[in-house]
Amino acid sequence: MPADGVELRKESRLRVGWYRLRIALATADRPAIRKRAELFLDDDETPLESFEWNVALNEDLLVRIPRPVESLALRCSHLAGPFELERFELRPASRVRTMARAIRLKLQLLQSYRCFWPVVSRGGKLLLRGRFREFGRKLLRGIPDSRTMRVEVKRAAEVSAMWWRRRAPTAAETAAWKAEANAITDPRPVAVLIPADPTRVDHARQAILSVLRQAYPHWELALAWPTRAVPALLQDTARWDNRIRIVPGDGWADAMTRAIGSFESDRVLVLPPDWELAEPALLRLAPTAGETRGPALLRRDRLVAAAHRLDAHSAVGVVRWAEALVPDTAAKPTEPLAFPLDGGRALEVPRRVNQVHPLVLAADVRGIGGWDHVAFEVLTGLHSAGVPLRQHSVAKIFPDLLPPHLRPEPLARRNEPQLVVAPPFLVKRFGIDANTAVYTMWETDRIDPAHVATLNRARVVIVPSRWGAECFRDSGVTAPIEVVPLGYDPLVFHPTREPKVGPVVFGTAGALSAGGLRKNVRRVVELFRRAFPTEPDVRLRVKITPNCPPFEIDADPRIEVLRANLPYADLAAWNRSLDAYVNASFAEGFGLHLLEAMACGVPIVSTHFSGLTEFFDETAGLVVPHTLIETRNEYYHGHWADPDDEAMIAAMRRVRANRNEAAVFGEAAAARARRFTWRDTGRQLLAALHRHGFLGSS
Repeated sequence: MPADGVELRKESRLRVGWYRLRIALATADRPAIRKRAELFLDDDETPLESFEWNVALNEDLLVRIPRPVESLALRCSHLAGPFELERFELRPASRVRTMARAIRLKLQLLQSYRCFWPVVSRGGKLLLRGRFREFGRKLLRGIPDSRTMRVEVKRAAEVSAMWWRRRAPTAAETAAWKAEANAITDPRPVAVLIPADPTRVDHARQAILSVLRQAYPHWELALAWPTRAVPALLQDTARWDNRIRIVPGDGWADAMTRAIGSFESDRVLVLPPDWELAEPALLRLAPTAGETRGPALLRRDRLVAAAHRLDAHSAVGVVRWAEALVPDTAAKPTEPLAFPLDGGRALEVPRRVNQVHPLVLAADVRGIGGWDHVAFEVLTGLHSAGVPLRQHSVAKIFPDLLPPHLRPEPLARRNEPQLVVAPPFLVKRFGIDANTAVYTMWETDRIDPAHVATLNRARVVIVPSRWGAECFRDSGVTAPIEVVPLGYDPLVFHPTREPKVGPVVFGTAGALSAGGLRKNVRRVVELFRRAFPTEPDVRLRVKITPNCPPFEIDADPRIEVLRANLPYADLAAWNRSLDAYVNASFAEGFGLHLLEAMACGVPIVSTHFSGLTEFFDETAGLVVPHTLIETRNEYYHGHWADPDDEAMIAAMRRVRANRNEAAVFGEAAAARARRFTWRDTGRQLLAALHRHGFLGSS
């Protein structure tokens, strides 16, 4: 058997249509190695289907042959030993069988997405209207979607704010790592041992997820659990992959000895219970043919001896024992191998300001967007400037969302100076007094009188736009007001030099609840359809949050709905894919998402009202006229801007008719955005805090 795999080819003439594919493979050797099988049509470079397995592969599924073919090729890799092809069948599937399979898979998808009744209702309307062909297309779409779901459901939990906030790899990095792993023709398995802390099940789960994220797919994982009762959460996580084992025992030493004995690999990496691996970690440590990377991987016999010597009666002792066996992450600072979760060794960051008294940060960091993002950037900037920070005891800061060196210690505030970063209705809970600075904003021209009274107890109120300063002052805020605009990261958000080709792409984004009252995402969809009823050379990309309710697009293939919290690198790529960003929002406190789009060289179609007037005007896009209307809902009071529908339709048509003009607007938008980076925000915020006596040096 060649080290790089085998190819089985068969001449077979197949017509376009649905086929039942049944394949069964079994291998006796190397159960920790991730084998791969790919089915190719003729001499295509892209496989029709791909499968991965460790011990046995047994699939029975429907596939669609998109064109007439003359031959099939089944390519298997990483076998390196005897294997048995027990079954390989590709037979035409009847319409009845295909439709029945599609219905069953569609129902499973609806259950997974928790949108059963809304979709069933829409399907019923299609049937009542006689749109049988469209109904059938939607059903058949569930067949390939269900195979994607098998991967995505397993990985859904790991796509969390904790990971993306700290170190989201770019798509290019991920692709490079996978290509490097695939280039290893004779891989060796790597065993990972995690001695778990039973008081922190969340840590154990995060550590498991970090192994599932590995770019190097040839691994086996054993989590040593020091009791016989394993939590259901960990058991469910272990079911995601047959390479994961949870080994209970009578104490850590017993569980670890059992876990080590279950490994196939002779080389083991010990991961402390409060650490997680970086995505390329095992790729950097993996022993390839004739090579072993560094001393980090321990021989199994030596690890057994070390486990027998372990005499720990607490999780702290196990952590210290395990940390002594892992590589020093400082040895390769540009690509660390592991990261501490809630503890471990913090990075030492040089401090440039000698502050006498700490500044209490009263801000929540519970996610990666909105106010949480603003608070994170303020925290990062103040820390990098050397301002000693403490966390307000009322503030909710999830430690997993921050690198260890950025986590401020909690402080029960008495009279220390504090900086509050929150919307007006959440400011009061931090105890506002004359030793408080408030960084806030609002989306309408009127602030609730109760919130005004709270703000007036502060020494200074900081807002991100001159429009906001005027509205706060007109609403009765008598405290001094400073203007400090928000910013963006120019290393992430920047234009592309590649000219736009293909269909003209518009984009819009926002939530459909709470903020959706003013974001008007659905309105942009309606206006797009009115602007381009049948034109095939246009697209609309809509980005909404994962917790949004089902979004009806009436199966318009030109409209793409993305329901996700994107890592910042992917968000920038999404922005750069647009020819124009369409903003139908009634108002913005600042409009950070619009600034980020402009920084990517994307012109804006929007009204000229509210906080976005700080950075947007007719030089950076197409300004849409508006009517000032009174807000009437439970969230907002005062007035905001209602965009003119016909003017917005005309603006979108103008972008389609003159793509070069839109590109010129995009260049101007990027130039304007460069005035508003997070570094500029930090400098102005430091200056404002210094002017009002919140910062002092010894």
